[in-house]
Formats: sequence, C-alpha cells, structure tokens
Amino acid sequence: MFRIQVDNLKFKLPNETDPLFVISHLVVNPGEKLAIISPNGTGKTSFLKALISKTESSQIKIHGTIAYVAQSQGFTSESGGEKVKRELNEAFDQHPDILLLDEPTANLDQENQNWLINKITHSRASILVVSHDQFLLTNNFSKVIDFGQKKKSVEIFVGSYSEYEDFLETERNKQETRYKDYVQKKKQLETQVQKRLQQAYRLKKGNGKKLSLSDKKSLGRTDHGAMKKKKARSANSLKKKNWPNAGPTKN
Repeated sequence: MFRIQVDNLKFKLPNETDPLFVISHLVVNPGEKLAIISPNGTGKTSFLKALISKTESSQIKIHGTIAYVAQSQGFTSESGGEKVKRELNEAFDQHPDILLLDEPTANLDQENQNWLINKITHSRASILVVSHDQFLLTNNFSKVIDFGQKKKSVEIFVGSYSEYEDFLETERNKQETRYKDYVQKKKQLETQVQKRLQQAYRLKKGNGKKLSLSDKKSLGRTDHGAMKKKKARSANSLKKKNWPNAGPTKN
C-alpha cells in the first residue's frame, strides 16, 4: 500500500490562472526517502502544504498519519538550532507514517546535521525533505523530485541525489554535443547555399561557361529570390531537426 499518490496535480495559487507546478504522477511507498530540490519560488513548500491539507483531494491520496516540520522562522528565546531540533524530535517521536521536512538543516550545526541524518536513515516513515543542503542531500534518498528542471512540469528521478547529478551532467553534455553538431551542419548548409547563389549569379551575368549542363538547367529555372527562399527553408528545417529550440534563420 502506498503512502502518497499524486496524479495530474496542477497546483494553482489563489487568484492565479496558470499552475505554479504540475505533477503528472508520483508514488511514495512505505519507508521511502525523497529529496525535493529546485530554486526558491517554484512550489516546493506549497507542495508539502498541499499534501497536509489535501486541497486537491481528487489528485492527492494519502494513506497514514502525517507530521510536518516547517522551515524555521521568527525565533523566540530559543536559538534557531535549538528550536529546529526540538521540533524535529517532536515530529520523530510521533512515529508518523509520513514525515515532511522543510529545510530542516538551515539552523543546525554539523553535529546536529549528523544527528538528523541518522534519524532519517533509521526512521520507518516515508520522508520527504525539501533542502538545498548538499551534505544532507547526498545521504539516504532513493528518489529526487525536481521542481526546477522543466518549466512548471516536475521531474521525478528514481535514484540517489548523486546519481541525479550525474544524469543531469550527462544530459547537458548530450545537449552541448547536439548543439555543436547543429552549428556545424548549419555552417555546411550555408556554405553550400552560398555556392549555389554565386553560381546562379554568374549564370545570370552570362558567365556560366564553367557550369555543367545539368547545373545550367537547374539554375536556369531558379531565380535569385527563389534561391534565397529555398536557403531559408532548408536552414530552418535543419534547425528544427537538430536543435528544436533554435530560432528562425535570419537572411
């Protein structure tokens, strides 16, 4: 039996028409530990609060009890670290089925960070942790939820945070290779088109003696404007094939 299941969740802030984030499908099994990452403002904390309140009840299914430790703000007589550790202890002592932690190491020293990692490792709860802390992220987690890789659409990666970083690096290298290949092919195409334009120009000026008969026939049926249009169509077609995000060719 799963602890959390999310399907087709399009989370919207009040008075907003566009979703802040979209989760197509997510399952959290008993005892799983998930890291939630991305820049601020992408919806990580809103997601945790949605799980607690089940505001999107038809898209969010919860099985079990939930404990939540919010990101610590506005300290009293306790220091930040003392307050966070006390709240974390209280949450673990509840022995919840699901534990949600929002930036739990923000005010913890190294000793207490190690204490928290040990608590997470040995807990039987399904734990979702929002964090920017590299030290914490490299421990424990079997899935990574990334709110920041694609616009609005949340990425779910099965594997550790270190494996996810390796995956992203591989994807960046592939993208760079595709772009370099696109630039090279575009340059080759432009060189070929420019050569054809020069041949057409020489033919138009009556200096086509060095052209083959087939070239003369071909170029004789193609005026300068048509050749430029053909160049643009060919170049744009190459862009779409090899680099879909590239803009249109400028002539």
